[in-house]
Order: sequence, then structure tokens, then C-alpha cells
Amino acid sequence: MNQLCAPLAAALVHHQAGRLADADSGYREILDERPDHVDALHDLGVGRLERGRWRRRKRR
Repeated sequence: MNQLCAPLAAALVHHQAGRLADADSGYREILDERPDHVDALHDLGVGRLERGRWRRRKRR
């Protein structure tokens, strides 16, 4: 089991309980460690979509 399983599980509990801001923080914490963490990236995007807080970033 890797060290990011517990933080991801905690973020998912927040997400499922509707505490999307707390879930967002948890996902970001994971992404600070591993920016390529697919599950955290996906769930962060889903949460932001659910909160209406998404925007398309401009490519550089």
C-alpha cells in the first residue's frame, strides 16, 4: 500500500459527504506529492465541476 492511499480515502469520504472544499484540499495535498496521480486529478476535476468552479486554462 502506498503512502497516498490514506489521504485519497480521506478526500473521497469528504467528497461523498458533500464537503467538496475539504475534498479539494485533500486532492491538492496528494497532487503536491505526485502531480501525475490520476485518481486525485480526476476526482479534483469532478469536485470542481460539481461546485461549478472549473475553467479552461489557456495553453502557453
